[in-house]
Amino acid sequence: MPGSYQLVELLVAGPVHLLVLAAGLVVLAFRSRGRLRRWRGLLLLLLAWTWVSGTPWFAHALVNWLEDGVTGQPVAVEAPLIVVLAAGDPWFPGNRDALQLNLASQRRTVCAVELWRERGGQLLFLGSIRGEKGRAVSERMADLAAAMGVPPASLAAVPGSLNTFQNLQDVPATGRPLVLVTSAMHMRRALAVAGKRGLEMTPLACDFRGRKGLGLRAFLPDAGAMPMFSSALHEILGYLYYWGRGWL
Repeated sequence: MPGSYQLVELLVAGPVHLLVLAAGLVVLAFRSRGRLRRWRGLLLLLLAWTWVSGTPWFAHALVNWLEDGVTGQPVAVEAPLIVVLAAGDPWFPGNRDALQLNLASQRRTVCAVELWRERGGQLLFLGSIRGEKGRAVSERMADLAAAMGVPPASLAAVPGSLNTFQNLQDVPATGRPLVLVTSAMHMRRALAVAGKRGLEMTPLACDFRGRKGLGLRAFLPDAGAMPMFSSALHEILGYLYYWGRGWL
């Protein structure tokens, strides 16, 4: 219910609370006759950033910028090696949910299985350290693919790699055409790493998150925008880090 959502947003610490705090500091700075008055300009910038970064409009603008031009179109190659990059929530001791699969990992798996049904080939899930009962996220994704009807002979999982660069080190030279399946927001970085390795991979993006045509409400801070903004910022910083390391 809309009313319940708005109440939850007010109770949970988020951009609205930061905005109120920043606005309070700005008011104090303008009323102060002491040292705080010197910080008026910086506090105004903080207030503006708190507002903008907490809005759905800004979060979706960043995500759309990362996803625009990334293809989610059908793949034409036959019998490819479908390389699926793992995505999962970190496992920690005492976590009763040992599945580890998040929304991105489920969407990537479904996308890869649908391609396998159309074109055949092999599924290769890559990445993530082992968690509960020695099962890594990539192995959990392979389990999900098996539950969707993919036979064991068409499935493989290679755990242990911790990031995209390490994931793509584990792609074998099979002579098959290669298809890369990952989230749309992550595809540019993954393809750049693959290109640096000399891997010619057909992209198949899934898990599109960005929305366009948002209403006026999108210009108001919203707690729901923070995870989207965090994901986009993670991807941007990750790209810069990989560039600095010479990985792409």
